[in-house]
Amino acid sequence: RALDTITVAAAPSVLERSGDRVTVAVVDEDTSRDRSSDVLAAYTPADADITAKSPARIVQLHEFDEYVTTGRINVTLALTNMRADYAFRLFDYDWSCNPGSSYGCSDWRYFGGDDAPGYLVATSNAVSFAQGAAEPRAARVLPGLGTAIHVAWTSGDDEAGTSYGCDVNDGTRAYASSTRRAWTNDELCGSPASDIGYRDPGLVHVVDLDCADQPGELISYACGRLATDPRAGDDLLFERKTFRCPGAATEGATTHIAVFGDLGRGEEPDDASSTWKEYGGSAAAATIDLLSSQGDDRP
Repeated sequence: RALDTITVAAAPSVLERSGDRVTVAVVDEDTSRDRSSDVLAAYTPADADITAKSPARIVQLHEFDEYVTTGRINVTLALTNMRADYAFRLFDYDWSCNPGSSYGCSDWRYFGGDDAPGYLVATSNAVSFAQGAAEPRAARVLPGLGTAIHVAWTSGDDEAGTSYGCDVNDGTRAYASSTRRAWTNDELCGSPASDIGYRDPGLVHVVDLDCADQPGELISYACGRLATDPRAGDDLLFERKTFRCPGAATEGATTHIAVFGDLGRGEEPDDASSTWKEYGGSAAAATIDLLSSQGDDRP
């Protein structure tokens, strides 16, 4: 049911890394068309079956007065590299809030389905990522037993013979002790997580480091796919970061505790999507740092 009067164009068509922004321009030349229910949905992969896959992002275009009035709008979205490309589809019906569902506006099981093709009026070009599925995600430093430190990250690269690891302190190579798929859809609790909402979580890589000989020292690291020949310069690593080894245990030392709870859901302020609008703003800064204290007034 594509309409010749509507165009949806996304730029740039190739993003450098996960989290980069894409601008989607929607133009409707039909001045008489009712746009009061229009929704823009981001699907990944770009050729996803819209009757069997939920969208990754939603923009309620009908909430923008300028679009409803003029039929023209540019919206900006931050895209996560889901190890596949994206395409944006414009529907002239808003499924986003299902009044019959206990999940309310978050129930995407009813978004699309067999009726979706009848409401699809335009589709954009595909948007991909320069590094594709191989792009490594920023690592997390996890404390182990004693002086052990574990650096863990994810990627979607699963080529035979590929080596994963970290470049430590600009030159030392530490290879991953384990690489495994995070989970598969048949390991999840059921629909919609296991079917229309399933996204490939990729591979989890872990490198084991030891701070026994360098307590309190600053360690730099960049992890990802390591080239077979270190001299070739073909490593695919994420941005270099640092962590400080724990100091030697001393009596009376202060311990710092980082507490992570339910960080909530939301979008960044400059992101036009309203996928989780009922939960408020972004949860990007929800980490709480707590300092331990003596006595019974500990948080």
